[in-house]
Amino acid sequence: MKKILFIGGILPEKKLNEIISNSICNVDFAAHNFQKKILKGLDDNNCSYDVLSVPFISSFPKYYKKIKINEFNDRNMQYLKFVNLPYYRIFSRYLTLKRRIKKYSKYNQDFDVIIYSLHYPFIKNAKNIKKKFPQCKINLVVPDLQEFMSTKTNFIFKMLNKIEIKKTNKYLKYIDNYVFLTEYMNNKLNVYNKPYVVVEGISNFNLSKETNNFFNETEKYFAYTGTLAKRYGIMHLVNAFLKTKRENIKLIICGHGEMAEQLKKISLENDKIIYKGLVSPEESAEIQKKAFALINPRMNDEEYTKYSFPSKILEYISNGKPIICYKLDGFPNEYDDILIYPKDNSIESLSDCIDEVANYSNELIAKIKKNSAKFIELKSPKKMVEKILNLYNNN
Repeated sequence: MKKILFIGGILPEKKLNEIISNSICNVDFAAHNFQKKILKGLDDNNCSYDVLSVPFISSFPKYYKKIKINEFNDRNMQYLKFVNLPYYRIFSRYLTLKRRIKKYSKYNQDFDVIIYSLHYPFIKNAKNIKKKFPQCKINLVVPDLQEFMSTKTNFIFKMLNKIEIKKTNKYLKYIDNYVFLTEYMNNKLNVYNKPYVVVEGISNFNLSKETNNFFNETEKYFAYTGTLAKRYGIMHLVNAFLKTKRENIKLIICGHGEMAEQLKKISLENDKIIYKGLVSPEESAEIQKKAFALINPRMNDEEYTKYSFPSKILEYISNGKPIICYKLDGFPNEYDDILIYPKDNSIESLSDCIDEVANYSNELIAKIKKNSAKFIELKSPKKMVEKILNLYNNN
């Protein structure tokens, strides 16, 4: 098989602490982890690859403290520099990637490409690659649709976003294959009827090993780790948790977003709620491992849920814990036996569901862990990336 050139926005592992300290908003660890799992899958399938990353870092000065992102190289992974000013950063990211692809192609003549995300600087460069290497197959992984990627509602942003979507779509004719998270994505985006595969997510590399849990016979902890956005149901979860009848349960929340300040206040007033703020991926993983159960409160009440599969679902399953969430339109039916759904969208139903799970016996918890281990094996990096690689082989 040809060498793969992976183009994305993965963050440099050796710079994560620096990125966290310079971030004023949430760091996109969901995208970072998804890309890591794709690269792990390439390794597991014995693929040779190189990485060109223009890291997914928020813009200066409102969301990030630095105006210039410096280059950083680590073995076969090159993290490119760019100017981080709002709006101009789109051009800067495109240009730095264009130059590096040109340099890369001087020493590599026979390769295929995986592009991660519908990011305009990436998609526009697909045209440049195809013009120079028409035999190169370009595979686009689509984790989100652009019109649903932000909660910003101001007129200027919405107008610019529409322009960017229109410009991005113009270059989709240079894409050979797609990887979608849901079947609905194909119906919405695949206007040229290209081959595609649905990969809703990729599990962590192995089921989490046992750790000293945050719970015992008298006290149990539930956890939510992720973006603190109103549209993701975080306040719905908090209100439901505060209504639970059990006195010996607590909710740990970590992440950043628009609801952060409100959560800080609530956690000071209610000892059932523990807010830890933005934490590293390692600390987030440790919290998940030690919790009694995990919760994702995103509800199936907006159009975007058709085109969404929360990455934390497979991340949660990899921990072998009970998982409470709502069934989204984008969920395959095979998840119904693994996930625990509240009866309806009411606060009362979620609260009752939490109380019910808190009463699970040790035997039931052990059964959930066993079923989770079998399930995540089907979604391993090797197996899911193999589906992606088959697109190159079959087309």
